[in-house]
Amino acid sequence: MRITLVSIHVENQDRALAFYRDVLGFIPKVDIPMGAYVDAEHRRLRERGVEFTRAPSDAGPMRIAVFADTCGNLIQIHSRGQPRSP
Repeated sequence: MRITLVSIHVENQDRALAFYRDVLGFIPKVDIPMGAYVDAEHRRLRERGVEFTRAPSDAGPMRIAVFADTCGNLIQIHSRGQPRSP
């Protein structure tokens, strides 16, 4: 089996990177800034023909988007939004 994309939500990105890279031996391919994940995935998936029922939008501290799979399920992708200036 080959895993080509994994998204893992963590509280501390530096600590998580050290564990997955240095301990488990994973090789990071892409480092997407916090909050940009949803927008990047939305663009990528739309290019592949995925239809979204909710475009990327802010929902409190999260950024979310929703799309339907081919079996009637709604799939939500989300990430913490960028910190906002006061």
